[in-house]
Amino acid sequence: AHAPSHIDHSAIYELRAVLCHQGRYADAGHYISFVRTKVQQRMTPRGALQAMWAKFDDDEVSLVPEDEVKKTAGGADGPIAYICLYARSEGVAEG
Repeated sequence: AHAPSHIDHSAIYELRAVLCHQGRYADAGHYISFVRTKVQQRMTPRGALQAMWAKFDDDEVSLVPEDEVKKTAGGADGPIAYICLYARSEGVAEG
């Protein structure tokens, strides 16, 4: 089999899941995860629709707004993103 002469490496990837660690030390703490759902919800009466994520915290599962997932980027006392899982989107990157 021959490799194609032109490979298009431009693609768009979407964040689908985030595994987070909450705790001050690597050998102690708590893990939670967030998984993107297809559910969208209006957070304020006039606000835009926001993607909802499933939050898995031990035996508790809840729907949370995407803003809560964005807080896992670090710099706070909350959970910190440890592993991020992406999936290739149908779109094509510009440029």
